[in-house]
Amino acid sequence: MAINRQIGLFLVAVLATGFASASGALLTAESKQRMKKESFGKTSDNQEVDLYTLTNKNGVEARIITYGGILVSLKTPDRNGNLG
Repeated sequence: MAINRQIGLFLVAVLATGFASASGALLTAESKQRMKKESFGKTSDNQEVDLYTLTNKNGVEARIITYGGILVSLKTPDRNGNLG
């Protein structure tokens, strides 16, 4: 499980950097870009799994868990700004 968590955290870091680079800014509190961490649960061997939510300034949201770097959800705004 430790390797899955390390891979997951690495992928979250890479994607966070990509989100920031794609929009030309760093993830900061001043911008509309953000990264939020919360608990997703535990594995059968009692290892914590975290959920990271990455949002860029255009409203694109990716939710990734640290268990193997699995993409749980990807939302993008449509032409009217509604997430889907």
